[in-house]
Order: sequence, then C-alpha cells, then structure tokens
Amino acid sequence: MKILLVDDEVMILNGLKRALFGTGWKIVTATSGEEALAKLAQEPVDLIISDMMMPGMDGSQVLKAVSEQYPGIIRASLSGYSEPKVAIKGASSLTNLS
Repeated sequence: MKILLVDDEVMILNGLKRALFGTGWKIVTATSGEEALAKLAQEPVDLIISDMMMPGMDGSQVLKAVSEQYPGIIRASLSGYSEPKVAIKGASSLTNLS
C-alpha cells in the first residue's frame, strides 16, 4: 500500500511517517495541495490523508480534486481544529468512498 500524506507542517509529516514506520507501507509526502496533485500525476497511491487547514489549496480542495481526478484513491482528512464548519467541509469531500 502506498500512502500520500499532505500537510504544510513538516514536523507533522515527520511524526506521521514515524508513526507508520514498520508497517511495510510506502509513505510519500507533500507540503501543499499543489505538490500533492503533482505527485499523484507522477505515481499512483492507494490512500491520501490531507490536513484540512493549509494555505493556498486547503484540504477539502485537495480531496475534491482527488475525488474527481482519481476516484479510486481512498481519501481521509486530518485536522487539529475542532471547528464544525471545517469538519463538515472536509466530510463533503469524502462522500464518494466506493
């Protein structure tokens, strides 16, 4: 399984990579939505986990683009915020998980 982690904070990406170390999964990272989409154009992944609050292209925009361009990729959101509007916006990007 190949996972793409997307977060504008490198320390968060490093922590997630450490948490997934030893799983046997290949971990790819991107520090922006634009970088994530560029990586997806170059190599397939099975799962994308995106931070919701990023400058430029936010997580819901990333996940929506992935849903439209790569519908077979499993999508998940990650956020340190408990703002209900952010959670709802992110969930709407995840509705097509079939």
